[in-house]
Amino acid sequence: MTTSVEMAQFFGSYATAFSHGNLDEICGLFAEPCGITGSGFLLTVSSREDARAGIEQLLEKYSKLGMSRVRITKLIPNLYASDHAITDIEWTMLRADGSEIIRFDNTYVVKKIGPDWKIVFVVAHNEGERLRLLERSARPA
Repeated sequence: MTTSVEMAQFFGSYATAFSHGNLDEICGLFAEPCGITGSGFLLTVSSREDARAGIEQLLEKYSKLGMSRVRITKLIPNLYASDHAITDIEWTMLRADGSEIIRFDNTYVVKKIGPDWKIVFVVAHNEGERLRLLERSARPA
């Protein structure tokens, strides 16, 4: 199997789990520990419980914005070794009627640990900024 196919399958599973709010499945895709960074923050997530709490908060925030599901708009995998890849993804968050809420870009460092790929680091390029703008525009004046 090629890395492009493996990454498409792996992140397809991530998108499905995220769309269904399946915390256990989402958490199972991350290595322990893992890192997450974006504008103004750098986190080390050292346990499944920490990951679960953070993802639960994120899902709650997305739900308040009307998210029904997420879709991968663009996926660019780059294999650097047989067990190590960096994958750039453009995500689209959608409402139940299929209309777009927001698009954002993340980069994932993934590593094959045993037989499974795991996310070891995430760079959230513009997700936070775009969410803050969306939340501000949704507030009553």
